Amino acid sequence: MHGPKTHDPAADKAWSAGLEAVLGVPPDPVDLFLEAFTHPSFAHEQPEPRPPHNQRLEFLGDAVVGLVVAHELWKRFPHLPEGDLTRLRIATVNSRALAEAARALGLGRWLRTGRGHELGGGREQESTLSDLFEAVAGAVFVAHGLPAARDFVLRGLADAFASMAAGLLPGVDAKTQLQERLHTIGMDPPRYRLLTEEGPPHARTFRVAVYWRGQQLGVGQGGSKKAAEQAAAAQALVRLADPQFVALLAAEAEGEVGNLIHEGPTPELTAQRERTEGTDGRDGVGSSPPGGRPPGDDGAGPPQAGQ
Repeated sequence: MHGPKTHDPAADKAWSAGLEAVLGVPPDPVDLFLEAFTHPSFAHEQPEPRPPHNQRLEFLGDAVVGLVVAHELWKRFPHLPEGDLTRLRIATVNSRALAEAARALGLGRWLRTGRGHELGGGREQESTLSDLFEAVAGAVFVAHGLPAARDFVLRGLADAFASMAAGLLPGVDAKTQLQERLHTIGMDPPRYRLLTEEGPPHARTFRVAVYWRGQQLGVGQGGSKKAAEQAAAAQALVRLADPQFVALLAAEAEGEVGNLIHEGPTPELTAQRERTEGTDGRDGVGSSPPGGRPPGDDGAGPPQAGQ
């Protein structure tokens, strides 16, 4: 997606409005936010005088993200000692966690990147997205102050903090964590199903659901199937933090609730899922409408063996 100043007022207005919906604040001054969304590869391909790229804002945003995360951890976990807080902070601001935050907010679609970098899949690279998240945080801080920057950072890292509340480390392979977590309930592995694949070839968006014993545990989306599977697994981990939901899954694993694959979820499990999803008012990756199927679920049911 190209930036503003296209000599098309309608396109420029759409750019600003769309980006404001993502950021939570107007992208003003425009030049500052255009810089934040400019990868060095794009700048290097332009004739002199080349436009500025986002590395300086990334430098500033690194400090902003670090401050916001440290303060939030200090508030949320008042009984943790310094060593544990440091461990959580490092896990929250690593490249994988920040790239996941950028994906959750959909920042990548607004990035201006060089042709070679684009063709090589650079838009979805972990380092590209984590740097982008920090650069945008820096721009929001400069333009709108620390409160707005804090809101932006915490929206992007909402799943990471939810994972910490569930006793899980953010920025760690969610699929591995999910498999290990489910093995404490039953030996069946989780299964992933591709729900939708949309967009042009250079900017595909995948939506994937994860199932266990026929029960849909989470839905996620990303610029690759792998990223979407990670997002789905992350949502499933958050839901598995609910002891009542886990108890119902465990009962099903022992044959006490019924066969979910052939008979569908029990009313108790369905009601619990609706309560869990209904408390999540956030939009974005992995979110589900209250009381309904997660976005992209075509209702066709779980994948069969081998899928």
